[in-house]
Amino acid sequence: MRTLWMKPTIAALLCLLATSAQAQYRGEDRRYDGYRDDRSRAGREPLDRVRADVDRAIRDTWYLSRDDGKRIDKVRREISDFQQKWERGKFDRRELGDVINRLQKVVNRNRLDPRDRNMLMNDIAQLREFRSRGGMYR
Repeated sequence: MRTLWMKPTIAALLCLLATSAQAQYRGEDRRYDGYRDDRSRAGREPLDRVRADVDRAIRDTWYLSRDDGKRIDKVRREISDFQQKWERGKFDRRELGDVINRLQKVVNRNRLDPRDRNMLMNDIAQLREFRSRGGMYR
């Protein structure tokens, strides 16, 4: 009688242990490997962050004029265009400089929320560093 319930209990415990061990396995998740491909990983970080910050500013533009909103949207498209070219191996300092200048104009001319303005000013500094390093970030 004792062996009848002992085998299924042991089998269930082994399944439970195997499941919990598998849940902790990280596998091929690149986030834990460091930077294997410095160009794509390190480069995407500042560009993705800037684009996310511009997206946030766009979401918060209900109080801006239509022209101000268009300027912000245009900067977002230019960042995306630059990033797509950069990911294909084409780093154009002049194009990145144009993106930086246009973003600077958005910060200077638009009536942004102070939080969004500070966030975008930090992004401009990061883009300038990215440009000075030739497309590599830290």
